[in-house]
Amino acid sequence: MPLAPRPCVALAGFALALVLAGCGDADPAEPSRTGAAVTADTAAPPTTAAREPAADQTAPVGTNGLAVDADGDLWVADLDGAQLLEVDPATGAILRRFGATDGVDAPDDVAVDAAGNVWWTGFLTGRVGRVSPDGTNVIMAELAPGANPIAVRADGRVVVALAFTGDALYELDPTGVDEPRLIVDAPGALNGFAFGDGGRLYAPRFGVGGTGSVVAVDVDSGAIETLAQGLSLNSSVKTGADGTPYVLTGAPSTVSTLDLATGELEPVASVPTAAVDNMAFAPDGTLYVSSFNTPTISVVAPGGTVTTFDVGDSSG
Repeated sequence: MPLAPRPCVALAGFALALVLAGCGDADPAEPSRTGAAVTADTAAPPTTAAREPAADQTAPVGTNGLAVDADGDLWVADLDGAQLLEVDPATGAILRRFGATDGVDAPDDVAVDAAGNVWWTGFLTGRVGRVSPDGTNVIMAELAPGANPIAVRADGRVVVALAFTGDALYELDPTGVDEPRLIVDAPGALNGFAFGDGGRLYAPRFGVGGTGSVVAVDVDSGAIETLAQGLSLNSSVKTGADGTPYVLTGAPSTVSTLDLATGELEPVASVPTAAVDNMAFAPDGTLYVSSFNTPTISVVAPGGTVTTFDVGDSSG
């Protein structure tokens, strides 16, 4: 979710409500498919050398979308820094960096598929790209500006939503052959989302002053069910290994579990960074939380202990 100054969306902490009032939702533009099937799915995985720290450890401007790959590395979308980073979460070291020269532009969110491909959304341009394990980047679709959350289901289905400068939910062809399919027009500012039990998409409908909610979307029919209401600055919903939805809210920054039967949220951790943005689970149950205006990642251990680390070197 973009939460820093940018065209029509200048979301900076509590100034968010004032800015959103001036942002009109654009009609979903006719999307296009720009890449056909590529060979990245069968590319060799990165070598051990590729996991060595990069020479350039300049810290990102902020941390937006997050994803964890099969090696346990953390992928970080730095929207304001216009780059995608592969990070060693044990040290905070940047392993690989993808930017404009690699065809990656203003990535807002990121997801990893079963083949190890890293999908990213370009908020300013609407492009959706895919970085293969060998580092090759291919533009898979071009939507309208506002391309924001992205998720890949276990069976390989890919969904992307426009938010804040647009409002639509699409399914993309993972091979890049077919045109994107509009699932729902104007679903309502869906943000960092994830698939859950039954293959439904769990998503925050971002809101301020208690207008936010959590919804479940049937990506086949487009049917939307409201699961919880009355939330504020709710920016991300991710599911734990047992299928429990975890909800990230701001002011104060809190991670809560959602009881699907009652719609009640139960706080499980307070996060020290104020400008929280998104979350990602590691296979061991560790939860990473991003902060859109700092290089800091918060780490919620399975037992609830919270620590932080900075990505790269921000001393310079």
